[in-house]
Amino acid sequence: MALTNLLSGSFESLVARPVTHVVVEFDPSSRTLLVLFGGIAGGVSMPVYEFFRQAAALTTSKAFLRDPRRGWYQLGIPGVGESAAAIASHLQAIIARATVDRVVMAGASAGGFAAILFGTVCAADAVIAFSPQTFIDGANRARTGDRRWQPQIDDVHRALGDRPATLDLVDVLPAQPGKTSYQIHVSADDELDMLHAHRIVDRGRVDIVEHERGGHRLVKTLRDRGLLQPLLRQALGAEVHDEAAGSTVV
Repeated sequence: MALTNLLSGSFESLVARPVTHVVVEFDPSSRTLLVLFGGIAGGVSMPVYEFFRQAAALTTSKAFLRDPRRGWYQLGIPGVGESAAAIASHLQAIIARATVDRVVMAGASAGGFAAILFGTVCAADAVIAFSPQTFIDGANRARTGDRRWQPQIDDVHRALGDRPATLDLVDVLPAQPGKTSYQIHVSADDELDMLHAHRIVDRGRVDIVEHERGGHRLVKTLRDRGLLQPLLRQALGAEVHDEAAGSTVV
């Protein structure tokens, strides 16, 4: 699959433009690719370029995807396609062109949902998700009393109709440990985020990292506490050997 044409400009200037939905910067000297997915508002609770700067100590190719349809990436991305499958194909093309040894996917909230989904489908080496949703289907939301983003999620369901989609990450996450490691960061003071995280703790190589405070905007709190940078550097710079799933409190 051919990559979509990208607007000219620096990586930082392009990710700052809301009309830019896919931005890629290849570094020929790097053997690592960092893919970041924007959340429902298009970002990660901080300027996107700042998130990438947290990983700047290591040379890396990078890609940023934004979902202007606010559909948890189930409705596709303009210029890429009309489905999550089209996005996955586009990501595979980016990964192939990057010619790297290690692929890391990251995101917060709806972007975390996407990082887990596409990290699984594309067989990434590592996924780092902050306060992610792990389901947006009606049955699980009703059962758990999760009413967040109800208008947007209703819009997603209407737009999808009978089209295939992934609304529950349990449906795609591997039952047994495999290539991809998943590090899920969640704040203990957000009950719903905790629920979303812990329901996937027994899938594959999922590790739940609980933080005492931070709420749903945990990734910003981690940045402010100086904890985000080492997390990203670890994911980008070294293989993670965590054969057993579990939980850690920080």
